[in-house]
Amino acid sequence: MAQAISNLLGNAVQHGATGEAIKVEISASRGEVHVAINNKGPLIPEEKLHTIFDPLVRLVANRGEGGGEGSGQGGSMGLGLYIVREVASAHGGSVTASSSTAEGTTFTIRLPRDPSRRPADHQASPQVRHWEGDK
Repeated sequence: MAQAISNLLGNAVQHGATGEAIKVEISASRGEVHVAINNKGPLIPEEKLHTIFDPLVRLVANRGEGGGEGSGQGGSMGLGLYIVREVASAHGGSVTASSSTAEGTTFTIRLPRDPSRRPADHQASPQVRHWEGDK
C-alpha cells in the first residue's frame, strides 16, 4: 500500500497547481477504508478517466492546461497509476478518479477491512479524519 499511496502523492505534487494544497483524507466505514488524495492541477478529461489506470497510458499537460495522451517529457513511463490499481486489487480493493473544475482531481483507494470479502454496505456513515499539507 505504501507504493500505491506514494505514487498518488507523487502525481499530486507533479501535477498539482503551484501554491495549492494537496489534501489527503482517510476515512473508514463498517466494511471499508478509503484513502483519497486531491489536488487542484489540470483537469483529467472525462473521456480519459476510464483509461488512466491502464499500463503505459500517460496524460501530458502543461500546468493550467487540459490533459491529453502522448509521450511528452517528464520521465514518466505511464506505470504509476497502473501500479496503484494493481496494489489496490491485490488487497481486495479498487481505485477511482474524479476530476472537475470545482473540486480538482481526486484519486480514491477503497479497501475492505477484511480482504477476504468485498463489503456489501457502501452506505455506512464513515468516520473522517482530514489532513492538509503544503506541497
